[in-house]
Amino acid sequence: MLNKNLTLQNVRETNRRNIIRSLISSDFNMRRDELASENGISIMTVKKIIAEFLACGVVEEEEVSSSVGRRPKVLKIAEKYGVIACVSLTSQEFFSYQIIDFSRNVLEKRQLVLQEQYSYRENLRKMQEALKEDLEKTGLLCIGISLSVPSAYYEDVDLVNYDLIPEFKNLHLKSIFQQYFGLDNVSVVHDVFAMAQAEYDRLTEFNGSLFYFYIGYGVGGACINAGSWQNGHDLVAGEIGQVILEEDGVEKTLESVISIPGILSRIFESCGKKMTFYEAVLCYKNGDADVVKVIDNTALQIARMVYNISWIINPAHIVVGGIYKDFIKIIVDACNRYNKRMNKLSIRNSVQVHCAAAEDGEMEGCYDIVMEQWIDWVIHSIPELE
Repeated sequence: MLNKNLTLQNVRETNRRNIIRSLISSDFNMRRDELASENGISIMTVKKIIAEFLACGVVEEEEVSSSVGRRPKVLKIAEKYGVIACVSLTSQEFFSYQIIDFSRNVLEKRQLVLQEQYSYRENLRKMQEALKEDLEKTGLLCIGISLSVPSAYYEDVDLVNYDLIPEFKNLHLKSIFQQYFGLDNVSVVHDVFAMAQAEYDRLTEFNGSLFYFYIGYGVGGACINAGSWQNGHDLVAGEIGQVILEEDGVEKTLESVISIPGILSRIFESCGKKMTFYEAVLCYKNGDADVVKVIDNTALQIARMVYNISWIINPAHIVVGGIYKDFIKIIVDACNRYNKRMNKLSIRNSVQVHCAAAEDGEMEGCYDIVMEQWIDWVIHSIPELE
């Protein structure tokens, strides 16, 4: 029985969305009957939607050779499409970007160090010039740009919180990139949300829930439920690093305790050893008692926090990510050991804790966000044929 809340327009948009996703994700050109079978809709519905896509130039059709009978016709996304530019503005020392095509191939990857003789805005413009030149070299149409930033973005005023990068103050990033590249589809995304999006797309089917816990030189978190980001009133929901702990009678933020600088500081306080975090993880594996004590205590604090998240938010999945995979594995193992106490309780809580799977979640998430926005534009802007 058809859900009464689903209008004919809803059904039409859903069918359009599913067909365009099928054509984007397919490694091969698809026939109309294959699209109908894959999406569980009639061949007549597919023919009508494809006619709309063909009329607007989003989709192209071509004949392929056949040993018998008529040559079949296959469909594909028009060759002029496309690429997506994913730009990271999360560092105070450099800008980086990737240009990624519809098959998720990275066509260009650059890191540009900020030059001291130029202002932040001047460095930003030089990066835009390099990005524009690289986009033109692809010969493909750029369908959108995603800007990853290390803090909350306030879309109503087009400003990023400037607590981590002071140069963001009064810098309207979205407008600057829209005007320079002549594109409407520009997104500014908190980097932790981009990472969370990449993990969500791998673990769920657009209806699950996930909390992403990032541990690196900073500590952050993001929550996604049923495909929607849970931002909170001031867009800071999930900022787990700002939670207050008490340590030796002193109030501290979680970030100051469990971040990489926090761990290294406690190792130094404990035994006077200065080291990089890579060296600290190596010492842990080799059984260095001082380092083991600090990292095990950190893992326990994180495990308790993850346990609390599992009850307060109750997501299906908690994903822990960060720069050093070996360290994240230590944390996830500790979390899963701690969570075994749930098995003794009468109330059910079946949260699963995983290590982040994406190789570059920031860029993957940015890509997915822009692609979904382009798909939205496609399905809403193409007129229905009579």
